[in-house]
Amino acid sequence: PARKLWDEIAESAWRTGDPGVVFIDRVWETAPNPHMGRIETSNPCGEEFLENHGNCCLGSINLDRHLGDSGFDWKALEETIRTSVRFLDDVINVNSFPLNSLRNVNLATRRIGLGVMGFADSLVRLSVPYDSDEALELTDRLARFIKETAWDESRLLAEERGPFPEFERSELKERGMAAVRNSSVITIAPTGTIS
Repeated sequence: PARKLWDEIAESAWRTGDPGVVFIDRVWETAPNPHMGRIETSNPCGEEFLENHGNCCLGSINLDRHLGDSGFDWKALEETIRTSVRFLDDVINVNSFPLNSLRNVNLATRRIGLGVMGFADSLVRLSVPYDSDEALELTDRLARFIKETAWDESRLLAEERGPFPEFERSELKERGMAAVRNSSVITIAPTGTIS
């Protein structure tokens, strides 16, 4: 029965982290480039759902390195986010690809995926329990700040270098977003091994 299967999936995910669960209808609803074909899969680790032959340039910010004496150094974090967005966008231009189809899709969508690591370490240094309301509030504030700053930097890059080539046909434009350089900017990778 579906309920029993769901309970087994939830219990296993809680105990071991596997299996991951994907709600493909949400993937399709939020795809930035549906005109390029229906998304059928993700990258190998499952954090980025991509167009056929799509790929994404990933990088992570170490949040623990952005702590000051009284908490997060928001100005330094903003500078790191903006620099990281520019760096990841630059990597697209110099990257080597095993197939021309991969290069063409990457240049058309200019997907980047800025993520984070070191959040648990930050909470330890801040003496904030991981499962506390304070940690949840900080998570919300950090996630919003990183997302808004990254998208703003992608917008500034579009003003300088032009938007990603598929922008005019993208859902981002349909949703009223200003022209941006990248069709995605945030990807939270499974960072257990990155840090």
